[in-house]
Amino acid sequence: MKNKTVLITGANSGIGKTTALGLAKMGANVVMVCRNRDQGKIAQTEIIAASVNQSVDLLLADFSSQQSIRQLVEVFKNSYQEL
Repeated sequence: MKNKTVLITGANSGIGKTTALGLAKMGANVVMVCRNRDQGKIAQTEIIAASVNQSVDLLLADFSSQQSIRQLVEVFKNSYQEL
């Protein structure tokens, strides 16, 4: 997974967090998408520490809002070359 960029939704808990951690351990560039900034930052810090992979980013989005989804897409497209 080295040099691969992956986007994980719900990455601050449960299956999303476990998936983000596993991919980070495999060397992927992980883009975490969370609704809550504080919970997302905590999870991001834990994943970086456990995986020893500094390439774990946090984006925010509320998937119940079309506007929030569109903003997420724009931020992602402007920040990353590929998915």
